[in-house]
Amino acid sequence: MVYISSLLFSGSFVFKVASEFYDQVGSVLADPVGQFKPRLGMLLNSWDMLLDNPFGVGANNFEYIHPEYAKAGTEYASEYVNERQILTTPHNFLAKIFTELGWIGGLLLTSFYALLMYRAIVLALHYPKHGWIFVATSALLFHSLLSQVFLSPMSYIFSLLLFACLFTRNEQEKNESRTRKWGYVALVVSLIAPAYSVVKTESHRLHFQGVMTRDIHKLEKAVEVYPGNHTAWLSLSKAYHLGAHDNEAAIESMTHFLTLNPNHIHGRYYISDLMIKQGRCEEAIVILDSLLRHYPTFERAEGLMYRGYDCRRQKLNVQ
Repeated sequence: MVYISSLLFSGSFVFKVASEFYDQVGSVLADPVGQFKPRLGMLLNSWDMLLDNPFGVGANNFEYIHPEYAKAGTEYASEYVNERQILTTPHNFLAKIFTELGWIGGLLLTSFYALLMYRAIVLALHYPKHGWIFVATSALLFHSLLSQVFLSPMSYIFSLLLFACLFTRNEQEKNESRTRKWGYVALVVSLIAPAYSVVKTESHRLHFQGVMTRDIHKLEKAVEVYPGNHTAWLSLSKAYHLGAHDNEAAIESMTHFLTLNPNHIHGRYYISDLMIKQGRCEEAIVILDSLLRHYPTFERAEGLMYRGYDCRRQKLNVQ
């Protein structure tokens, strides 16, 4: 009975996955240009970003700078850039590296890609039984041009193991001790990022607990542990505004947030709203004017701009 139930469940699962895959492939074949257009918009806007920043915008800063180039609200807009969503990566690892590390970093990575393919081809030609490494390497590098494959932990670990196989020397080669030495160095370097993430993980844990329990003290602790946790600054600002009813503290937290993420669409809208409530009309108008230049169809921001004008007019009448 258990065996039959397992077969039925497996069959239904395979059928469901196959039908979804068939539907996705069918939609791509029916309109290949339309399906690729969102990705094309990301790449073209990332190209503009690279031209303005030939030395890059800094490692892992793509999501903070790209909204200025995303053309939000237009037909050339990058997908996932609006008042509710954030584009953290252009879904192309080469484009991400070029925009963040500039021409130098991008060309170095491109050279590394070429080296990987060269090693995979040579290995497959000289050792046919290692042809699987060539297939895996080709698939991994191609996949990286369509997704954030190197940015997830499991993909990162898989890539390290695959590249280790790719650069493993034949047992008969000399200098085995030197190879082992550099292998240890590579292992240490590859563990630096996970070690560094301990502080960030603790900050994100406190942030999560603070949001779930509505505990301002835990949110304050989250930004104290790791001041670079911009989402914790945003949550802290909302906690001050909605929980403690302290708009000035909320504005101060949002200022920290926008220092880390200066082009965040919702963040600029939110701090402008807080400033108008506090009578800081001119500051709000300046922020909203910059926001609407890059996102002209943001209707809520337009409405808030009119409130800012009314606020300024009332202050002038009082004076």
